[in-house]
Amino acid sequence: MDALIVSLSSRHFGCYVDGVCVNNLSYADDMVLLSASVCGLERLLRVCEEYALSHGLKYNVAKSQFMVFEAGCNRPSNVPPVILNGSPLERVDRFKNLGHIVTTDHRDDADI
Repeated sequence: MDALIVSLSSRHFGCYVDGVCVNNLSYADDMVLLSASVCGLERLLRVCEEYALSHGLKYNVAKSQFMVFEAGCNRPSNVPPVILNGSPLERVDRFKNLGHIVTTDHRDDADI
């Protein structure tokens, strides 16, 4: 996994926080990819697919999801499908990451 993290981190597409590109958050075998666009996310997924192929691994599409954060009260509706290993990923409004529930509206009500 370290080589994949290094490979992803060396790309300069993702989300920028204080001028630093952050495109993956990883802990053990859990990974969250971050991108400001679907195009950027697809590029990150291609890096993951290439890594998996070269290491004899396969992502479980049934356990993989994507989420689009809201900007204020705007919820993007025309989001193209996100594909992993030829299958579309499920779009969700919330997911649990390291015990914290992340939601599209950035609120922590679901954790309380």
